[in-house]
Amino acid sequence: MALADALESRLGEHLEFSRPQGGMFLWARFRYPFDTMEWMKKTLENGVGVRPG
Repeated sequence: MALADALESRLGEHLEFSRPQGGMFLWARFRYPFDTMEWMKKTLENGVGVRPG
């Protein structure tokens, strides 16, 4: 999965996630406390949708 490969190479030290068997969603968790609402705003400014929770 291209998304999982990109996340692992660019954010692997910050995120942990399992590679999905299929579908279009990927669940990830930050390895340390992080303001996910602020991050969501920044990603939307760059055309990427994330949903904290």
